[in-house]
Amino acid sequence: MNRDKEISSLNTPQAADPDGGTAPVGESDDGVGNSGETTEIQRIVSFSAISGGTAEVIIEHEGHRYRLRVTRNGRLLLNK
Repeated sequence: MNRDKEISSLNTPQAADPDGGTAPVGESDDGVGNSGETTEIQRIVSFSAISGGTAEVIIEHEGHRYRLRVTRNGRLLLNK
């Protein structure tokens, strides 16, 4: 890897992916020809990082509580 690419990758926002690595974030393709424009940077967090190894978490948003849990099939389910 040359030095310019190495420095460039340090300046690109990174987020954790489910496999434990990182991936660049902040570029979008909105389907209207604006591909590659930088928009709001999204934070990507794995469920295991949120849950601490448990099967469900309670999320509070604007005074309401929601239950986010992993089903037997490994899918996420959000209930109010």
